[in-house]
Amino acid sequence: VGFARVSGVGLFVGFALGYVAYHLIRQIDDYLVETVLSAVLAYGSYLLAEQVHASGVLAVLASGLLIGNSGRRYGMSHTTRNVLIHIWEFMAFLANTFVFLLIGLQVDLDKLFDSISLIGVAIIVTLLARMITVFGFSPLLNRFAPNRTPFTWQSVLVWGGLRGGIALALALTLPSNLVGYDEVLVMTFGVVLFTLGVQATTLPALLRRLGLLSSGKNLIEYERRRARLAAAKASEQFLQTQYKQGLLTKENYEVVLPEIQADISQFSGEVGEALTMLPDIRDDELEIVRKEVLQVKRGTLRTLRHDGIIGTDVFRELTTEIDANLSGKE
Repeated sequence: VGFARVSGVGLFVGFALGYVAYHLIRQIDDYLVETVLSAVLAYGSYLLAEQVHASGVLAVLASGLLIGNSGRRYGMSHTTRNVLIHIWEFMAFLANTFVFLLIGLQVDLDKLFDSISLIGVAIIVTLLARMITVFGFSPLLNRFAPNRTPFTWQSVLVWGGLRGGIALALALTLPSNLVGYDEVLVMTFGVVLFTLGVQATTLPALLRRLGLLSSGKNLIEYERRRARLAAAKASEQFLQTQYKQGLLTKENYEVVLPEIQADISQFSGEVGEALTMLPDIRDDELEIVRKEVLQVKRGTLRTLRHDGIIGTDVFRELTTEIDANLSGKE
């Protein structure tokens, strides 16, 4: 009963504050203010939940789910969305680092090795729970969802259900005088180690086995060849600029230029070969070029603002349009 109350009240506090923040964000069109509001929501929901003796971690989780889904989709501009994603990715990485450090300081290595059987049971239970959830509910969801989740991706969801920061944070919030506190910490840490050391490292092999990485590998190879060609052409332009400005002698220019041009010819052939052998790459190339064009536009606007040719309001308006197009390409 106590656990249900702590969890339920924590979720309620998080959703309630998230709902309020969601409506505030819908009325505001300033990415700096919205970023600050998201930080206030995260810390405020945790502190308020703790004040009423509920789970602060679940409160933050609930508010984050609401803002990260409905708030991001309906209440934020594309610029705000991009800024928040980058900021909170860094914050999440930083928080995970501290959580792992704290759990490492509290877990006794001797107890970790002595509790191998407990950890094994915990791993099996978490995997079974994941299988029951994914394989059990996916057929039901596929009946109503516009995009069906195939069995291959269901398998990835089961094996890729990595547990880390949230599980450790929940374990750390338990009172230290709780019966079995040390065992809970050890099992949680063991399960997280298993997901990071075994599941995470074997996930690429599973994706390849299921045939889900073939196009990704082709795209990476194409990007590699295209990057070599772009670098070679940039070096040719640099060499020509140096020569025209009198910073390079004619003799050395005539020695180095043919070498670079030979590289350009070779890399151009490799790019053309990739497009011929891998026809599905053509669509990817089109998307890459469109994204690069939008990035060039964004960089030009940044330069214009820096030089004082356009004001901040115009810069924000036009970059928001570009960010909307970029988001549509991702």
